[in-house]
Amino acid sequence: MNTTFARILHLLTTLERHYGLSGLDAEQRAIFDFIVQRTADGQSTTSHDVVAAKLTSRSSTYRHLATLRQSGLICDDHHEGQNTLTVTPKFGHFVEQLAQLPLSTVNAD
Repeated sequence: MNTTFARILHLLTTLERHYGLSGLDAEQRAIFDFIVQRTADGQSTTSHDVVAAKLTSRSSTYRHLATLRQSGLICDDHHEGQNTLTVTPKFGHFVEQLAQLPLSTVNAD
């Protein structure tokens, strides 16, 4: 197994186990994954960005964002007069590790 793939798999299973991400429904998980991906790519994310991604209906998106905030998976960060969504600091090191992996070397062997 490719070492990069093994590291990604290890990081993801650690997140799943340790933080209970498997308890999220499909829509909550899609929204959380969207925020994690944008954070890893160095992009800021607002609730409007999540709505614009059309992962679910507008009202469901806001309801799921509230649930993700209450569960401690995401938080609001007030930066430059804008309210952005970020993963909570406890996930920060996982996102940083994922962002640093050379994903282009992953193959499906």
